[in-house]
Amino acid sequence: MKKNIIIALLIIVVSIAFLKINSKYDIGFNTTTHSGVQIGWIEHSGSNYIGAKYTKFSGNLAKKVKFKEGDGVTFHYESEVEAGKLSINLLDSEGETIIEFEPDKKDEVMEITKTGKYTVKVIGKDTKGSFNINWEVE
Repeated sequence: MKKNIIIALLIIVVSIAFLKINSKYDIGFNTTTHSGVQIGWIEHSGSNYIGAKYTKFSGNLAKKVKFKEGDGVTFHYESEVEAGKLSINLLDSEGETIIEFEPDKKDEVMEITKTGKYTVKVIGKDTKGSFNINWEVE
């Protein structure tokens, strides 16, 4: 019985490691990080999207995602800012901003030039409202 439990746990660990290594997206257990003040925060997120509605947000939300060189990525986004300031950026693996999503645009298309982990970063400054961003890889 003990041997079966150990084998089952080993299979689970190896499966998770295999998926993480071979996944197009980062499927780590803590791919979204938060900092700052979030009041009335209702968040929804998955492997290729993140969004939230809130009454006050001052801080950062960062979601890591893995892209491969040559990937064509289309970002769809929308935001509603009733107060304060909200910005959404895409950072490369060195933390450099490669896209600043414009509030009046709804889509951004880019080709990935370097394989690595990228970060979708949302920055709020005393803001009230909502945002949604998702991405499709071609």
